[in-house]
Amino acid sequence: YGFADVLSPQTVELDPSRIATQVVSGIGFLGAGIIITRRGAIHGLTTAAAVWESAAIGMAAGAGLLLLAAAVVALHFVSALAFNAVERQLNARLRGAVSLHVIYETGRGVLRQLLHVCGQRKWHLTELVADPHDIERDQVGVTMTLAGARIANAAQVLAEIDGVSA
Repeated sequence: YGFADVLSPQTVELDPSRIATQVVSGIGFLGAGIIITRRGAIHGLTTAAAVWESAAIGMAAGAGLLLLAAAVVALHFVSALAFNAVERQLNARLRGAVSLHVIYETGRGVLRQLLHVCGQRKWHLTELVADPHDIERDQVGVTMTLAGARIANAAQVLAEIDGVSA
């Protein structure tokens, strides 16, 4: 829609929309390079989306669609403020989280018991990272990040489970 005035039969025959096509290709390449997957988590997705948004705003402004460009900028700031409010609520909920490294004996269903106790106490497991602690002595370690009410005594509670070494 931004190039309709240029593409009339009485004027010079050219297609400035080809510039937009090349911008889309370039931004797609940059966006793909920004997105990184590490340990099953995706990083850089919002940054890539912001690059796409900036390119779209620039192309709209360059094509003479200034009202559209201004509306997208305004919507960006509204969504950024809403995101910050949601992020603050989530951080407030996770405040007081505890990270524990639990070492237990393998083959006895101890991890199942650990998760069962966490569920009974309504603790939220936000992260679980396993490592082969001392595999020669049949021990495994996990780092658990827990959040919830009465979380201060979590180390004591989990240490009382049969099969937990440390």
